[in-house]
Amino acid sequence: MKNALNNLVWCLLMAGLGACGQSEAANLGDVESYGSQLRHYEGEWVGYVEAYDFNDGTDQVRVVLDADGHGVIRFGEAELIEAPTSIDEYAPINSTDPFDGSVFFPGLAATGAYAGFEYHFEATIVNESRLQFATWSGELMEPWCELFEPQVSSGRVFPEEDYQCTVLGAGYRQDEGGCYEIDSDEVDLGQVPCASLWCFDVCKCDAESCWVRGAREDDARYFGDDFDFDGAMFEQGTELEGTLVIGSERLNVRLTRN
Repeated sequence: MKNALNNLVWCLLMAGLGACGQSEAANLGDVESYGSQLRHYEGEWVGYVEAYDFNDGTDQVRVVLDADGHGVIRFGEAELIEAPTSIDEYAPINSTDPFDGSVFFPGLAATGAYAGFEYHFEATIVNESRLQFATWSGELMEPWCELFEPQVSSGRVFPEEDYQCTVLGAGYRQDEGGCYEIDSDEVDLGQVPCASLWCFDVCKCDAESCWVRGAREDDARYFGDDFDFDGAMFEQGTELEGTLVIGSERLNVRLTRN
């Protein structure tokens, strides 16, 4: 979809991701035909993608949009994921043991559309009576990263003024009691939550807080996939059909207004 949009459209479309420093929705063109204005799409739309299953084994897509172009998109039929209360308890992390072979690296959750999570979008466009918006898979790990207390690296690997989601030592070991940071002589430097060992590629910190990489305007957005939607209304505004791009997948999507 990106190649089909001019620079202005793409800038607006990606504004919610920090690409342009703005998050305004837009109607392109003055034609007041049905489907030409954002308010025409207000409401809840539910349907499916063709020939594709999300990680819960279903193909459902749900979009909720207000008259100003702000909304959420949700994939699959799984129950809504609850915000984590600790870094060891979050649905996208399948194991708290990164050494037992069953761990799910949190970053992998941001390489596709995760069922049961509401991804937000703010920069919505109606262009030639087609609804277009983009959102970002990295949002899934944002509440997890926000739980971390920034740690000074203490000069072990990074400069002392650098902050990390957990202190990076020479290595780690694990036993029945948990996970431990160790120095180059394999002396324990303290116990750490096992799940925290996966935070480095997912989270970024300063002296005050941690956040998911790419969530702020000055972050390089290499982490996660973009989800791009482009669709048009049919059947007097009760049907919305188009394409949904998830990473490298381009899918046909059919939605019905509830």
